[in-house]
Amino acid sequence: MHLQFPSCAPPLPLPAFISKISSDLTFLSLPPLPSPASSGVDVYGDFMSPKSDDANSYLRMFEKEVSTHLGMEDGVFMPSGVMAQSIVLKIAGERKGGGGGGDGGGEGVHVETSEFVCHETSHILVHEKDSYSHLLNASPLMIESPDPMSPSSVSSKMSSSPSCVILEHPHRELGGAVNPHSDLGEIRDICKSGGCHFHLDGARLWEATGAYGGKHSASDICSHFDSVYVSFYKGLGGPAGAMLLGDRAFVEEARVWLRRFGGNLHTLAPLWVGCWAGYRRNVKAPGEGAGMTFADKASKLREVVRAIKGDDVAGRNVDFVPEVPEVCMVHVVINKEREICERAERETFEKCGVHIFSRLRGAFRGDAGRTYFELNVGEGNGGVDTEVWRKAWRTFGEIAERIQEEREGL
Repeated sequence: MHLQFPSCAPPLPLPAFISKISSDLTFLSLPPLPSPASSGVDVYGDFMSPKSDDANSYLRMFEKEVSTHLGMEDGVFMPSGVMAQSIVLKIAGERKGGGGGGDGGGEGVHVETSEFVCHETSHILVHEKDSYSHLLNASPLMIESPDPMSPSSVSSKMSSSPSCVILEHPHRELGGAVNPHSDLGEIRDICKSGGCHFHLDGARLWEATGAYGGKHSASDICSHFDSVYVSFYKGLGGPAGAMLLGDRAFVEEARVWLRRFGGNLHTLAPLWVGCWAGYRRNVKAPGEGAGMTFADKASKLREVVRAIKGDDVAGRNVDFVPEVPEVCMVHVVINKEREICERAERETFEKCGVHIFSRLRGAFRGDAGRTYFELNVGEGNGGVDTEVWRKAWRTFGEIAERIQEEREGL
């Protein structure tokens, strides 16, 4: 038996990718469009179609379905989250500076520079090659903390009159940690009083629905924000793609900026078909016999963490951040240096046929003696018996300790 615990799926070979688009389209079982002239394939995002003709645009139906589910007025599908959040910063910056608004999309007074608030681990800072500076002439007001940004930390930045506050929820670089739900309302009020746009980086918003003990839905979370970005390939299995949501005026302005950013492609159908199918399979359908909900996945991960920490060998070799997973992802911190971890993983696979990780992220918070990786529970590994996880991690711990003892004895 060969198992791989991490649920990150490798890219499909091209023939399989093309086949999946066809199967996703069959799964969606879309109704015929009223107009015989409508092909169903969007043309430049169907931007030119009047709102009254949305019934003849599958893409507009998808946007409406998601925006309704999240309690937002409108949404616009985009190729990537990087593009979506750059557009948020652009709109917020121009509005703060007196430009923008309406169909003009920023034709007024252009801002020389704008500042935005985000956590030091924000995707915008860590993974986007300083695009905010090079493309938008914006600069971050960073909140430095090992915990999610708090209302007091946001309030401390308001004297600089930022144009936007971006809150990631859950925080990927903090192991999937989430803000207390009450924080969201407090930060919203701080932003409102400071004339500041409040944006949700919801790349993993769907996973966040597994937090709070099921007390707060995705729409509850989104209700506190002026705009929301969601991803469709993280956790949903879409090929690529994002949606930016907000009130109608904001979304119409975002459509203009999407064109300016070069994201309004001749057609996005190969992307949105898979994204819509992934959304329906994983967000709309779970709980109706279609698979694990995100709450199920989070519960399974907490069960696995308890079992590993309860094992005397495995437990002393590994820690988890957060200690108790809040969503269906967590950072696994192995108390060994990278070389030992990689060798022990290979020997564990040879001994019991289990890959306990596929890729290490590096030293944990600069400590070369501790190595970490991101673990997600999904459909691929959520059905693996918890005892299999515990035994594999115990085997890994025994091997890692032996390797370290051998090295220290040299």
